[in-house]
Amino acid sequence: MTKHPYLQGIADLQKAMNDSVAEVSIPMPGVPKWNDYVEDFHGTPLLLSSVVAIDLVPAQTAFTSVADTLASQPLPQEFASETKDLIAELHRSLPTILDWFNT
Repeated sequence: MTKHPYLQGIADLQKAMNDSVAEVSIPMPGVPKWNDYVEDFHGTPLLLSSVVAIDLVPAQTAFTSVADTLASQPLPQEFASETKDLIAELHRSLPTILDWFNT
């Protein structure tokens, strides 16, 4: 940073993001039991399978938790404002997006 002090703001933002991700417990997704989808391997994409059950709620929870944690960090004013807008949009839109995936 001593050679390129103009990058300090980006470095600070990266640190805040890394700290936010480190504070949140992010669950590992389960590996599907592929034998349950043998019939679907013949042309039906897994995400369109009628028998697949994809639980996206843990991902939603982790993603919104990271955003909430990031918003609690000391951030530049413009970025803090945009982060709060993002959080509001996530809480408003993610349930709809998850419903769309599950239909």
